[in-house]
Amino acid sequence: MCKAVIAAIEMRIDQLVQEESRHQKEVRSQIDDEERTRYRDAFKVLNEIAESEAEEVQNLGQEPNAQVEPPPNGFCLYPDSAHVTVGKRYSVEVRIDISKFGPGSLVRLSSSNAKLGIVGNTEFKISKAHGSQIMRRFVTVQGSEAGVRATLRATIGKNIAEATIYVDPEQEENQYLYKNGLVLSCVD
Repeated sequence: MCKAVIAAIEMRIDQLVQEESRHQKEVRSQIDDEERTRYRDAFKVLNEIAESEAEEVQNLGQEPNAQVEPPPNGFCLYPDSAHVTVGKRYSVEVRIDISKFGPGSLVRLSSSNAKLGIVGNTEFKISKAHGSQIMRRFVTVQGSEAGVRATLRATIGKNIAEATIYVDPEQEENQYLYKNGLVLSCVD
């Protein structure tokens, strides 16, 4: 009789354990409103990052595969002057002669005007250039207000390289061509 009672108790306990286990799995799989809000906020941030990374960047310097001359004074920003369109992204090239500035040296970037933003990191360390004595790094900038004149500055210790960036309003292509004397018309 004891064996029958023990078997019945074990069976009942086993049923209770399985029910509790199912209940715990259900509780863990449910997402409360607070957690759902956190997920939405996280996805919103991820979507903003993905959208900003997907924007096209126009290159103001030379093509990345082009052969370059050593920069004067060991490093420079190229080009040293540029016009950019408000709201669009552009890349400016930082050229560094690694024979003058050794690997590991810190390069800091800044803008004299908050309306010309640097997209991404504002500092990086010099690394060895592959197959060349010239390290090239492309820095992305974006103007947020037309009519702004800003100085993009790169520093390595006390050494400074600068480029002047003008933020122009967005124009229709035909207005730009007309303004610069390049009007195309159809002649019969």
